[in-house]
Amino acid sequence: MSEIFYTRHYMTQDSENGPEYKVQNLFKATFIDNKLKIYINLTDSDDEGKLHVDQPFSPYHIDSEIGEPDENGVRQRVIKQFNRPWLSDSEAFVFARGKK
Repeated sequence: MSEIFYTRHYMTQDSENGPEYKVQNLFKATFIDNKLKIYINLTDSDDEGKLHVDQPFSPYHIDSEIGEPDENGVRQRVIKQFNRPWLSDSEAFVFARGKK
């Protein structure tokens, strides 16, 4: 089991139309049995939270090159695998931090 805690920042404008950065919520991402779960609205005391995203498979596809290049040098690619298992907790956590 792997887990990370992270916050998400967003930008608004202050009263003088200047940029103002705020922290949104505290998130926890767990990677257990090759499945990613993201929780939101954590409490400091017991890590309880509301399940925000349940992502058992990677949303990133794997493609492969096929055939010879055409006259422009472009090689056709074919999607080889959708809904594949996560490669690692690192890949899952990169997705978690970028999830909106």
